[in-house]
Amino acid sequence: MHRIARALLSVALILAAPAIARGQAPGKFAALIGGAVRSDLGSFVNTGGRWGGTAGILFGVNASWSSITVEGNWIQKGDESTHLDYIEVPVTVGGVMLLRDGKTRGRLYTGLSLGFNTSCESEVLDCDVAEDTELGWPLGFQFATVRGANTFIGLDVRYSYPLIEVYDDLDAHNRPWQFRVMIGRTLGQSSR
Repeated sequence: MHRIARALLSVALILAAPAIARGQAPGKFAALIGGAVRSDLGSFVNTGGRWGGTAGILFGVNASWSSITVEGNWIQKGDESTHLDYIEVPVTVGGVMLLRDGKTRGRLYTGLSLGFNTSCESEVLDCDVAEDTELGWPLGFQFATVRGANTFIGLDVRYSYPLIEVYDDLDAHNRPWQFRVMIGRTLGQSSR
């Protein structure tokens, strides 16, 4: 798993270089996001993975070749026998490249994510000893296309590398892959 994280970070850093990205119109944007999550606890308590959901809101700012976002998300993590729900606040930064006719954007990003446990149900582990907060390192990519003057729709794929264990004594940590759809609009001026 460390190799995947290093590879994604390397690609994000290389593609975030301003020399490869054509400029985009600066501005602010907001989007509703939601989709599926595939997660496991990555420890010897291997009861299989879990499919869950995620939903939230994203706010961002575009610069010429980059984009910074702040999100508020509800997300389901854990594994088949231990269900953990969180409210997450990821902050990401990434390089943006305009594709096709300038209406489609590709973005590779990384950042930090702080999560707060909101519920826990488990058949095999004690929820009282689960950590209340978690810290993650999101690595992902997005593709979005402008529809009309101020709206866009896109896809987002993200892996969040765990920086804090959920259960310290078991070496259990959430390892979620997120597959999300974004529907949003620019705030203020129209996209180009």
